[in-house]
Amino acid sequence: LYTAKDEITTTFPNAEERHELRTLLEKGCRAPYKLQLKIGCRVMLVKNINVQLGLVNGRCGEVVGFLPA
Repeated sequence: LYTAKDEITTTFPNAEERHELRTLLEKGCRAPYKLQLKIGCRVMLVKNINVQLGLVNGRCGEVVGFLPA
């Protein structure tokens, strides 16, 4: 199971405000918050990570392994 690495870094005074912000962010995201992945599955980036390395929106790849958590 892969869990998104994006974080909310702003401190909110209550859980309701954090929930509202997370809901808003998820609404604009193409990928679900959690993905089940296995070795050999095809994946595609949905946002630019590092343009110089070619890790850009739309770039496809294949899962070849996992690092320990």
